[in-house]
Amino acid sequence: MLYADADEQSKQPQLVAALKAEVKQFRSGDYAFQTATGLWVGMERKSADNLVSSSLSNELQTQLRSLIACCDIPYLLIEGMRTVDYKGHIRTEHRVHELAWGFVENL
Repeated sequence: MLYADADEQSKQPQLVAALKAEVKQFRSGDYAFQTATGLWVGMERKSADNLVSSSLSNELQTQLRSLIACCDIPYLLIEGMRTVDYKGHIRTEHRVHELAWGFVENL
């Protein structure tokens, strides 16, 4: 069974319906499911533009720390990213952003 966070349901009702996810209130993440071996997989879904803005505001770091603490296997699902170069530049539909990815190593 796939579970979707209630906030995700309010933001992406068609996606949640298409996935046939059961809606629950989560402490962290947008989607979750349990593996056959009993491990919990949690996913935080971000558009490329939201990834940039939440990274710059430190919201992303907080969300990922919480996701790591709440589930056995955390995933960050990034939608709409066009390209990433070796310097950390992300090309989205709207512009090119420069991000420092070092914070991920420190989570």
